[in-house]
Amino acid sequence: MQGTDIRVGHFKADGGLHNLELGFVPNYFRIVNADASAGDVDVVEWWGETNKEIQHKKLVDNGSTGNSNHNYEESSGIISEYSGSSSNSEGVTIAASFMEDNDECYYLAMKTTRAVDHGDIA
Repeated sequence: MQGTDIRVGHFKADGGLHNLELGFVPNYFRIVNADASAGDVDVVEWWGETNKEIQHKKLVDNGSTGNSNHNYEESSGIISEYSGSSSNSEGVTIAASFMEDNDECYYLAMKTTRAVDHGDIA
């Protein structure tokens, strides 16, 4: 059984898609674009086993609207699994649509020993 692996990091985007090599494909991945504009997705949370993500959008607060909005994405998301030519080049691919050139991006990636699906508890 593999142990838990947690990585945090930062990169400055170049405007294109990015294959972020972590050495593993995470169960959970969260990325924040600190330079996202109002109306753009600024935070993505991705669950590797299901390939599903929640996208949080940065909104301008006009005094009556909230500061964020989110979208549950089941396909064609911003994050996807990346497998290069070796196990050391495994990680995630981040779509170019998430970031522009020189955007500052921060991430948290976790590979756990166990991912649990509790099913329908209703």
